[in-house]
Amino acid sequence: MPVAALLLRSTDLLKPPWERGLEEHDVERPPLRKHLNRRGRAFVAAGSIAVFLMWVPPVVQQLTHRPGNLGEVESYVRASHDRSPLPTASIALGTELRAFPFLKDTPHLYQESDTELFEGPRRTRFLPYIYMVAAGLLCALAVRRGDRLAATCAAIGGSAVLAGLVSALLVSPPLYPYLVAWMCVLPVPIWAAAAALVWRGIERRAASAGLGGRLKMAAVLAVVAVSAACVTQAVRDDQLKEHLAFPGGAESWRLVRTRVLTHRGPVLLYLADGGTMPVAASIANQAYRRGRTYHVNRTFLYMFGDAARSHGGETLELFFAGVHQTDDEPPPPKAVDLGIVRETHVYAVYR
Repeated sequence: MPVAALLLRSTDLLKPPWERGLEEHDVERPPLRKHLNRRGRAFVAAGSIAVFLMWVPPVVQQLTHRPGNLGEVESYVRASHDRSPLPTASIALGTELRAFPFLKDTPHLYQESDTELFEGPRRTRFLPYIYMVAAGLLCALAVRRGDRLAATCAAIGGSAVLAGLVSALLVSPPLYPYLVAWMCVLPVPIWAAAAALVWRGIERRAASAGLGGRLKMAAVLAVVAVSAACVTQAVRDDQLKEHLAFPGGAESWRLVRTRVLTHRGPVLLYLADGGTMPVAASIANQAYRRGRTYHVNRTFLYMFGDAARSHGGETLELFFAGVHQTDDEPPPPKAVDLGIVRETHVYAVYR
């Protein structure tokens, strides 16, 4: 997509006829030039190099690991598992889009893993579709006006919102807010397209009135003001305590703290299903911060990284099972029931 954007930006595809040497009232368009000029070739070459460099790390990781991250993603997408319903995915994406640019998707502390945030009827479920329609209209208007920059931004923004919706639909329930937090930046190209279309008109009027210099100064001040507002908002956010972003993180660690800290050797975190990941991850985080080693069962190793691979021999196992998951495997014999945290049953098993 970046290469396509640079190619679109560097050719005459969307250039209006009066910028090609014709009069504004002349609707005849000469044939598009078949070859890029030197500047266009430089832009496309730079974009191609940037895309190549961006894809080097994931490709290398895929080729040197079995299965690699790309393979895991493909397996997850093609696997038969529950999908998030369309209303939930629409609310999740709409909540992130509504947060742009100055609001927060999770205004309260420890809300990053609150599964109830996207439940119930919410007006934000319409926002993804409003953005996609707006992107289409802006792209059509930009093409009509021959504004290549605005057309490119609108096309990329609309495609990004659609990709975000598909990504949310592919998530196996429950849909946690931290899984879609990255989507709050998706409308940026759409707003940029609108700004580009408006800016052209303002720039022409300012130039005819002799106010071009003042207009540029005002634009710079606006950028500075928006940047300052974003930084101020970030500084005013509540600080997380000990990285326990999961609402039940403190409670999870309290259940196992004594057993983990008094145990010698690595601890095996055994997840019976993916829904128990937040509880297991919060315990892994605290164990790591205290210099303790933990391993994870192979099925969910992709969530924790290859360094957590188990090689056997662990004498303490923490077994995590979903309370409402009837198809979960039962805990091992002689498992000690430690309690329930956020619909996750935690057991300790000594070997």
